[in-house]
Amino acid sequence: MAGSQKRNHSIEDEEPSPSRKRQALFTGFHGSNYTSNSSGTIVIHPEMGMHPQMPSLIHPNVHNLAHSSAVNDDISASLSSLYMLSQQMIAAQSDTNVKIDSVLSSIQEKEILVIPQTDDPHNISPLHLNLPVHSIEELEVLERRILQKEFKSKLSLHISMIGGGTTKDVINRAMSFVLSHEVAVLFNWKGRSSWKTARSDSSSENKRAFSDLKLCQVIIKAVMTSALRSATAADIEVAMKMWLRNAPDRCGGRQRRALAKKLKETD
Repeated sequence: MAGSQKRNHSIEDEEPSPSRKRQALFTGFHGSNYTSNSSGTIVIHPEMGMHPQMPSLIHPNVHNLAHSSAVNDDISASLSSLYMLSQQMIAAQSDTNVKIDSVLSSIQEKEILVIPQTDDPHNISPLHLNLPVHSIEELEVLERRILQKEFKSKLSLHISMIGGGTTKDVINRAMSFVLSHEVAVLFNWKGRSSWKTARSDSSSENKRAFSDLKLCQVIIKAVMTSALRSATAADIEVAMKMWLRNAPDRCGGRQRRALAKKLKETD
């Protein structure tokens, strides 16, 4: 009996080895997932599974690394898209500004007195100048004013807005707008002498050269820049020549000539 108690006492009093302490410690807290070998090294048995109370030995940031990387990629892609979108908006705004500037510039270049819409070109008179001209003196004033670049541009613009369906129609309207009948009969295309020195009668040998006038070039440019852009300088010249040639027949001229011829034959 005494021997049995002595053995029990020896077993209880026996100091456990360090390896047993470590094994007991890990076994107590984590079941049988961990053991200790003879050298005291702790051996992990992952196949036994982690104990529910065993905290993860992997830092939480390691678990979230892949997720964080994906989030960063998404943010970078979003920022890149926003940057590209902002550049597109800036480019579009720039294009809009350019177009607005172009329109404003065009309006400024074409600035002129308000022109009422009318089918009668004689009802509109731009630039505080009475048109059509009714004498050679008025025509000379017009020629001097055409030397002024601004006036010339505005007059050309005004004539280009008179309109017409064909080249002949446009020229007839433009010529009637600038020249009265009494002045038109003094001109043909080439004339017989300088229009400044020729006599003012309407006989064919004393016709003035309309092609020498600065006004002639203004009309040609105006028609070529009007809505009738298909008209060439040659087409316009032909229409001008025809209008000047027929000037004596207008305003009853043909009837007067026929009557004069009849009276002469009677005599």
